[in-house]
Amino acid sequence: MGKKAIVLCGGGAKGAYQIGAWKALRKLGFYPDIVTGTSVGALNGALIVMNDYNKAYKIWSNIDMKQIFSFKNVDITKANSMVELTKLLISQGESASYEPLLKLIENNIDEEKVRNSKIDFGFVTTQFLPLKKIEMYKEDIPKGYLNDYIMASAACYPYMKSYTIGKKSYIDGGYFDNMPIQMAIKKGATDIVVIDLKAVGKKNIYQDLPAKITYIESNHNLGGIMIFDKDNSIKNIKLGYLDTMKAFNKLEGDLYAFKKGSNIKASKYENFLEDTYKKIFSSLPIINPFENLSKKSLEDHLKKYNRELFTINSNVLTSLEFAAYIFDIDILKVYSFNSLAKKVNKLIKKQSLNNDYKDVLNLKKSINKVLEPGGLKNIAETYDKKNLVCYVISLLNKDLLTINEKKEIWAFSILVPDVILGAIFASSYIKKIKTL
Repeated sequence: MGKKAIVLCGGGAKGAYQIGAWKALRKLGFYPDIVTGTSVGALNGALIVMNDYNKAYKIWSNIDMKQIFSFKNVDITKANSMVELTKLLISQGESASYEPLLKLIENNIDEEKVRNSKIDFGFVTTQFLPLKKIEMYKEDIPKGYLNDYIMASAACYPYMKSYTIGKKSYIDGGYFDNMPIQMAIKKGATDIVVIDLKAVGKKNIYQDLPAKITYIESNHNLGGIMIFDKDNSIKNIKLGYLDTMKAFNKLEGDLYAFKKGSNIKASKYENFLEDTYKKIFSSLPIINPFENLSKKSLEDHLKKYNRELFTINSNVLTSLEFAAYIFDIDILKVYSFNSLAKKVNKLIKKQSLNNDYKDVLNLKKSINKVLEPGGLKNIAETYDKKNLVCYVISLLNKDLLTINEKKEIWAFSILVPDVILGAIFASSYIKKIKTL
């Protein structure tokens, strides 16, 4: 009989996301026979094996920098970004102490509960100098040393000092295997859920694995791997929950979470989006290199979400998501297609009211002066995308576009493709409403 497994990737402060995913898996009835992890995945994995969700939530919803590591004579809470943390590291001339994290592990991981659990548990660490991958299952670890080896797996060198057990030193397991799928398969896993934090670390690529694998990952920035902040962690717990429900087809969407059936409702707008798209781009073989480049930019942006460009089963919902994200609509709620579309439409109307688009006109002048693509992108990102969306909609609402107006949209397609896709949706949605 096949076994279920959860594989937890490393990712430091992003680890709260895995707790949200675990909450969803519990609701879905996915209870693992095996748990493997690396770094923070080893810590979270031990909590899953203990079956103590409340403790896991309490840890992550109250976490801060002081609970993870410390520098001598420096207030670690001053580091609000990875850049600032790196500067602190350089100013100290040595790695941070792991003592706070070790204390957190010792106060929360019950070795006896982990050992007595029926769930198989294993994780990866790295022997330091010479570098060597170390895979450990709970039965391989001497009694009394489980927490030490979890600490060894999570010692994120060079930000944190290496951890010594006996005569050997260890650092983060992500140096060799940040996604220990094979460890789960060795224990007989045939149905595996991988919770990927998209963090730095080696991920081994395997072909033809004898298991069904479901990957859970976020399309949002989960924050810096070493910046521990309780508010960000609470947000990531919610994202982990929503993304897991989407991975198991209980919700829909990429950037946002939609109720089931939203894609079908969105499909009614496909023809309107295709008509708007054809107003911008020629359906003939494209000769103009500028037009071809702008079209490719939109296609490449959509491919990030495994979507094709306005074909059958067009990405109406994805285009709505781009518009909603630009207008800062809450990503942590569950929407119907109509509820989010109406919210976007309302915000666009408010933004467009008495807007003279002076900043957009200034952007157009800047574009004319700068030829290098990198320079163009830097210029575009300094402008308010909300105003850009509204301006493009004002162009798309015209019966016909002049060649110069098309060129403007082509330029924006290269620089800020999400703006154009969001504007295409919003313009099409308005037209569809008017026909009702």
